[in-house]
Amino acid sequence: MIRLLFSLLFSLAFALSARGELIVRNPLAGFAGSFVPERFNLVSVEVQNVGAQPFEGVMSLDDGGYGGGRVPFEQPLFVSPGATRWVQFYPYVTTGYQRWELSWRDKAGKGDSMPLGDNMKSGGPVTVIFDSPDSPRGQQSRLRPFLENLFPPSVVGTEGLYGAVLDHVPRWDALRRQAFRDWVYRGGVVHLLPGIDGKYPEFADELAPLNTTTPKAVFGAGRIVQHKETRGVITEANLERDPQLMSDGQGYMQDASGIMVSKLSDITRPNIPWGLIYLLTVVYVALIGPVFFLQRKRDYRVMLGAFLGMVLLFAWLFTVVGRRGYGEKQIVHSVGYAESLGGTRYVAMQWMHAFATSSDSYRFAFPGPGHAYAALASSGTVRARVRSGADAALEADIPLFSGRPFIHSGTLTGDDTSVEVMEWTTRPVGGFDAGRLEAFRLKPNADFPKEVEWMRLLYRGRVYQMMLTKGEWVAADSHYSVELNASFADKKIEYNNWGRYSDEPQAGTTEDRLKARLNNAGWLLMAKLTGANAYTRQRVTQPEGDADTAQLFIYARTPASFSVPGEKFQFGGGTILYKQTLHKSL
Repeated sequence: MIRLLFSLLFSLAFALSARGELIVRNPLAGFAGSFVPERFNLVSVEVQNVGAQPFEGVMSLDDGGYGGGRVPFEQPLFVSPGATRWVQFYPYVTTGYQRWELSWRDKAGKGDSMPLGDNMKSGGPVTVIFDSPDSPRGQQSRLRPFLENLFPPSVVGTEGLYGAVLDHVPRWDALRRQAFRDWVYRGGVVHLLPGIDGKYPEFADELAPLNTTTPKAVFGAGRIVQHKETRGVITEANLERDPQLMSDGQGYMQDASGIMVSKLSDITRPNIPWGLIYLLTVVYVALIGPVFFLQRKRDYRVMLGAFLGMVLLFAWLFTVVGRRGYGEKQIVHSVGYAESLGGTRYVAMQWMHAFATSSDSYRFAFPGPGHAYAALASSGTVRARVRSGADAALEADIPLFSGRPFIHSGTLTGDDTSVEVMEWTTRPVGGFDAGRLEAFRLKPNADFPKEVEWMRLLYRGRVYQMMLTKGEWVAADSHYSVELNASFADKKIEYNNWGRYSDEPQAGTTEDRLKARLNNAGWLLMAKLTGANAYTRQRVTQPEGDADTAQLFIYARTPASFSVPGEKFQFGGGTILYKQTLHKSL
């Protein structure tokens, strides 16, 4: 008996020691321990299996429900015995209070959790120096270090990075090289330092555009700057100032995503004949109440059959009327912005709203790697989850005749917004309006978007209206230009009204109402991209730009390639704000 008991205890101890046991450590938010609000942010965590058996299960990251509905970001996790690996997520971070928590469980449902702090701090994008994990270089630098092996394989995860300092070529795979190239083209700043051999790094493959023979060069909206200082000498004083996260305290708008969702939900909401539904409700209540009460003395079998038949009939009628309210279509609308990555490639950020006529669990996913998703809710529990990693997707339950808002970010192919600069002159120094545009003309390419709602040019802190004249886009006279922040001053009431505008047409086609409702969303999107004071709770400032650089904003109809693919939902349309950087010398 004692031998049997000892054998059982030994087997139990062996089973516990054989199960994969994880040690989770070194959580890092963004690139320097902070999140950029209203963006998808990178979160990295180191995982080690100290057990005798492989760990196979799921790791999750969620905000504890403080950002609204509790929607976890999940990805499958496999760690061999004794092995160590890094796991990364791309959570969408709001401007409100959030309590982020990591949790993990094996296939048997056993696991643990670890808080990431009561309130991870917010901040603007930062500049870091890249360190190899095999080198003690970080101890020789006065700048904030970042392990190059943690650089994300998608440009979506680079929102928190403003500048990268390099004195060597990082050992990256093709995905990370492409992500870094896209980050630079989008607007990143690369600072090159002499290496141990006294030479600047020489790049190949996707990073070849970073090679330059001049102290300063441009690549898309990004810049490459050479420094003479070495790793052990250079300080933050040698670099330009990082963008700042500003809290203006205006209090008009807590979270821009709420406005986007409000606009889209109003658009997607079906035109249900509520008068008919109310009439059917009154008739239904009258039949199953007073009528059945008065007929209660009839044969109970007849009454029971009539009652069941009445319930089924009206259930069918309510379903038919509800479906007819939207033509029995499951539909998605979207609004967002897209920053050029060269040619027809863009990194897009889209707010989407899906309306379902059938209650079911739906999966939303764009093809290819490098996408991020987030479900939105104002309160309560949201039956949804986000799959992270190479097969990223949003899985959400949508009840009958209701909608689900969500956010997507990723690299997509869209319209060709490239243009040819025909004229670019500024007013001479010392004269009236010195430095402002004197004349500016653009010639669009043949595949330029055909349905453009409006176009604006941002140059040296001023916004110019672009007008289509004889096949060319021409900037309005400088007298009609407006300072960047002033251009959004008259929009505060519209933003504060949560997306409902008194000047929207009450009649007309669905297409007319759609265009009118989404038209003003472009101003909020432009404010987010430029760091303008659009009466938001927090905003990230942006550099003014030099005399040879301008930014073109094109507000157009969303191309079909930006819609969520799949047979279960139709794309109902939307708008997209393209951002294109122009250089006078190119």
